[in-house]
Amino acid sequence: MGDKDATEKVLDEADVVAEEMVYYHRTHPMPLETCGCVASMDKVTGKLTLWGTFQAPHAVRTVASLISGIAEHNIRVISPISVAVSATRSASTPDTSAPSSPRSSPASR
Repeated sequence: MGDKDATEKVLDEADVVAEEMVYYHRTHPMPLETCGCVASMDKVTGKLTLWGTFQAPHAVRTVASLISGIAEHNIRVISPISVAVSATRSASTPDTSAPSSPRSSPASR
């Protein structure tokens, strides 16, 4: 995929090229995820919709508001549950943990 020759040409002609080696410890249970975002601005209503792989959509909405000047209530952030995040959740996460006793079960309350 992509155009290797064109990419190498752009990098060779760039004024600055930054490189960094990132070591990712294999015992940490969080996979690397790509970051992507698609935005749609409705000029009629003044509302912005963002779709992306955000871990903190409320923080993204706040920052988008601060950067753009659009009021937070006019920004909608859509972030589907990541399969990678779901797969690495700890068993102690409240919404995935099993009740420790019958009395703590919602059905027995």
